[in-house]
Amino acid sequence: MIEWILGKIKSITGEYFWIYRLKGNQNRYRKLEVNSFERKLRVLLHEYYCRKINSYIRIDTDISNVFFYHGARNVFIRKNVIFKGKCIIFQNVTIGDKAVGGPVNDDGIPISDPGKFTVIGEDVLIGANSVIVGDISIGAGAKIAAGATVAKDIPAGATVVCKSTVLLS
Repeated sequence: MIEWILGKIKSITGEYFWIYRLKGNQNRYRKLEVNSFERKLRVLLHEYYCRKINSYIRIDTDISNVFFYHGARNVFIRKNVIFKGKCIIFQNVTIGDKAVGGPVNDDGIPISDPGKFTVIGEDVLIGANSVIVGDISIGAGAKIAAGATVAKDIPAGATVVCKSTVLLS
């Protein structure tokens, strides 16, 4: 299914252009030395590209195998997110660590545990307006319906609707 959808996209225009630039910038960022001027420039470019598509995707998160179906509008990917393979993400999706109500630093930014990760398996479809939070893993081939909230581990091939407690398969 993912290959079919990717095959339908023939040209990179509009928001897809900025996503293409975002992915290329991330690949070059990873190859640079830590305190180099070019790496700092890549961070600024990354922030610019994110603003162009009205999203927040961390520069150290590998999104090279992620397909944003509606141009990554309002997609927020926080730190400690790992994509294991190809994945389709619709608009208005939030993926990341559980920071609501947790400790914050002096600037009011939530502090997350560096040892906890949100792992998204291969061939996962994430519907619009979905929220995935916490130290969880989503199995290969899982489907998360539009508007679902996921806070528990999801087995491979499962379909999640509404809340993470409702598994259809």
